[in-house]
Amino acid sequence: MAAQQVHAAAAARPAATQPAFHGDDEWVHTRLKNRDAERARHNAPDGGYTSEETVPFNRAEFTKQIQVRNRVAAECCQGNEQLSYGYEVVWLEQEFLDADVSDGFVIGLKRRREFALQLCEDYGKFTEAQRLELVLALAVDLGVRDLALMMKTLPSIKRSGLVLNVAAAALGFSRKNDPNISKSVKRGLVPLAEQFFLIVGAIQPGPLFLLNLRVDLGILIERHREELPRPSVEALELLDLIMRDLFATQGSMRFRRIDLSSEDMAAFVLKNERVHQVRGWGDLQRRLVGRQRYCFGLFHMNMPHAPLVFVQTVVTDHLCSNITPILEEETAVVKNPSHIIFYSVSTSNTGLRGLNIASHLLFLTIQRMSNMFPQCKTAATLSPVPGFAQWFKAALVNGDHQSQATSDAKNMLKKKQHKNPEQQRLDPLQRSFFNAEQAQLLTMKYGVNQLVLHKWLLKRISDPEWHQDVELVENIRDVMTAACARYILFERKQDKILDPVANFHLQNGAQVEQINFMADTTPSALTSALGVMINYRYCMTSIDVTSVSYKRKSLAAVSPAAARLVWPVHSLILDEIDRLKDERNTPLFAKVFRAGEVISARGSLPTAIYFIASGRVRVNSAHPYTLCEGQTFGERESLNDEPVAFTVHAETATHLLLLPYNDVKAIQRESSALRDYVGSDPRVWQQQLYMSFHGSKL
Repeated sequence: MAAQQVHAAAAARPAATQPAFHGDDEWVHTRLKNRDAERARHNAPDGGYTSEETVPFNRAEFTKQIQVRNRVAAECCQGNEQLSYGYEVVWLEQEFLDADVSDGFVIGLKRRREFALQLCEDYGKFTEAQRLELVLALAVDLGVRDLALMMKTLPSIKRSGLVLNVAAAALGFSRKNDPNISKSVKRGLVPLAEQFFLIVGAIQPGPLFLLNLRVDLGILIERHREELPRPSVEALELLDLIMRDLFATQGSMRFRRIDLSSEDMAAFVLKNERVHQVRGWGDLQRRLVGRQRYCFGLFHMNMPHAPLVFVQTVVTDHLCSNITPILEEETAVVKNPSHIIFYSVSTSNTGLRGLNIASHLLFLTIQRMSNMFPQCKTAATLSPVPGFAQWFKAALVNGDHQSQATSDAKNMLKKKQHKNPEQQRLDPLQRSFFNAEQAQLLTMKYGVNQLVLHKWLLKRISDPEWHQDVELVENIRDVMTAACARYILFERKQDKILDPVANFHLQNGAQVEQINFMADTTPSALTSALGVMINYRYCMTSIDVTSVSYKRKSLAAVSPAAARLVWPVHSLILDEIDRLKDERNTPLFAKVFRAGEVISARGSLPTAIYFIASGRVRVNSAHPYTLCEGQTFGERESLNDEPVAFTVHAETATHLLLLPYNDVKAIQRESSALRDYVGSDPRVWQQQLYMSFHGSKL
């Protein structure tokens, strides 16, 4: 974020060894209670807005006060068209943002600041109707400028010059432009609302006011979308984009460490922690000033005690797979730390939606922590999976319906004796959740019929106390981790991962490193994620490639260990990647292909080796054939640098893991074991892979 000139030097200041503020559990619980009450008010049907008008607001008068300088500028320009070209006043500068020539610069600036301060003060007392009137005034009345009106504000010489420039450009010619014309046009095209925001953002309460205004703007758009005219809704949506871009281009951010140096700072972190609720004063102390614990934030210069976003991190000697030791125990000093673990990233205001401030903070923190601990070579998160429980339970419900249909079909096939009923035992969804060993284990342990495994598992995890059954937890561990891997890699909304946390980290360039079952057994985590948490690894040597691959091609980076959860077949290539992981990080990439979509075209250069996790692909050879889950294609071409022999397309919706061609060649150079693949007949090991995969399935 080049536009955000963040001063990282402030982060170098050491935290106070003796915190100036000391609280206790009662202090924590009081503020948590106040926070919950405030959230309840905002979640109320009235949105927490006051119902009675206590301060006046007139939309027409507000609009008039902003526009008056613009009208004066237009009249002045029209009356001074005879000014020489070399001695002109840029009249558009005499708007709300500019000095009033009749009052002088200082007095004019003072009046504008007083106007903005009064609005910030009154806004908190506005009713919902008044807030709607304000955003409509900003979006509709002061929104996109009328080009004809803007042209009239230009002197005739400038006006004709602009027309000639536009005409020349339309004909494909380049005409020398006058900088004064460009300046006037640029200023004329900027909405007055945006200019007004610049004034408001420069005063002390301005940034927080603008953030809250954008929060309300999003709520008001959704509430009144149906009743407002379509042009007004579009104007409000444009205003939202203007405010987002305005925040993105501000250079007033400061990066620094957060500690317990003030009560205001401690109270703010306590109130706005979004991932793991603070459980007491000892917990807050550990997070902010504990041994080898650090908390960093991005601050606006006018909000020194209210970070826009903050991250909590700990230094360890391993990849953490459980949140409980981090939150509940004081860690011992690690003499040889090797891992930087981020376990909470919290944005304090939803008015920052759509911005990459949290991403920027993560990279600044990685840089800062790497300087402090140069021996740490791994930076990773321990992140929640907020949508997994809902998706998994819905999949189990659908599996029940499909299981019944499969059972009915099986009975019919039994009567007709067309096929072996053992081959129709489970549907594809059930095969993806339970392999043969898991199904046999659950059948023997709990006496459940394999045809209703989905219904049985749904019932067990719907019990609020299911996680306390240690034996059950161990017996379903592999099922749950594999299901979560499928969810996090292949469940998409358009081309983006469905899970919001995964989408955030993958677009940053992280890779899915490890999936941890029963990593968080708090009630909220069990409800939202069935206790699952994920490590996303930030490998700085490959982060640009993984980020671009996800943003442009929807390729989700995943470690070989996590990839085996959705493709549990022995693979020499994956074994070699694991063997070389200490020397080079080589992620695989997960992608979903729609039915009929071409995966590789005949005659093209090889792009990857493909591993079919689920679905079917059709190979259009002289004698077309189908490949399905557990099989691979593309090895021969990639290893032998041959063009693609046959076009391959997805016969059904297909989940693939792929290893890019460049990574294949890098591994081939370092692995003598891959020589057996070169020149071999692909039909032989394709059949071996197929049997090893489906032999382990029901």
